[in-house]
Amino acid sequence: MMLQERVNDNKEVKLVFLNGNFSHVASARNCSLPGFTTEDLVSFAKEMLELLRSSSNHCILDGIVRVDIFKSNSGHLVVNEFESLDALYTGTSESCTNNTDLFLNLYWEGKIYNSICALLSE
Repeated sequence: MMLQERVNDNKEVKLVFLNGNFSHVASARNCSLPGFTTEDLVSFAKEMLELLRSSSNHCILDGIVRVDIFKSNSGHLVVNEFESLDALYTGTSESCTNNTDLFLNLYWEGKIYNSICALLSE
């Protein structure tokens, strides 16, 4: 079970990271949080990804990760959720979506290739 504060303004920004690097803001009805720049949000999301990475060995954080952020009633940034693999990652421009699709295709081709090579070398 997860408990979180009910916020008065439930705008949420969804930031897409490819191999740990910020790519784009996923298209959604809200793409900004008042009082915070995109750079603020990216910096916060990177910090939270690093915290998650350093505290857990059970998360898939390579490839695609989407960090969903909202602003608490007290004005602080809060991670609503981390998503990977099944994350909606489409961007507001076709190039964001195309770049992400290309990245994911190459990423999974590489994973499969490396797995096969590892099996063959045993």
